[in-house]
Amino acid sequence: MNALSHCSLPSPFPSSVLVCDFYYYSYEFRNKPHVFLGSTVILVDTKQSNSPSGNTLRNVRGSYHRMDSSCFHCSWCFNELKEVRLKMASYSHTEHNEEKFRARDHIIDRYQHGKDLFDRPGEEYIYISNNTELPRLVQFQPERFKFMTQRARLPNAGFIDA
Repeated sequence: MNALSHCSLPSPFPSSVLVCDFYYYSYEFRNKPHVFLGSTVILVDTKQSNSPSGNTLRNVRGSYHRMDSSCFHCSWCFNELKEVRLKMASYSHTEHNEEKFRARDHIIDRYQHGKDLFDRPGEEYIYISNNTELPRLVQFQPERFKFMTQRARLPNAGFIDA
């Protein structure tokens, strides 16, 4: 969004969707297919009250102009087991909040080896060694975000509470 605010935008501005590179657990495991339709960017006329709702934007964003490789999405990228378990307990897929998925060894194994946390068929993650396509903060603070770049090689997958 910061980059867009410094651009000369065409008029009329085409409604667009940010297409994110999609990772699981760290920037070592890219989802296959590796994109995620992220935020929708539209020009809103503040003088009118008929702006589309969030649900409308989500439902039609696949038809908008795509801005490829414009962001990162790292799903389940936590450095504490308790955060993984909290997400399991609080998000809409309650079928994933089972004890077998919450087990310490199960979580660590999945995070270190890029396997689906919920044993879903068809979920594949591609291992990328020494990924250089990283958010700037992760690049500039490598020690702080080691769990996001070296998870497969870290004891206990880099979880600080394991």
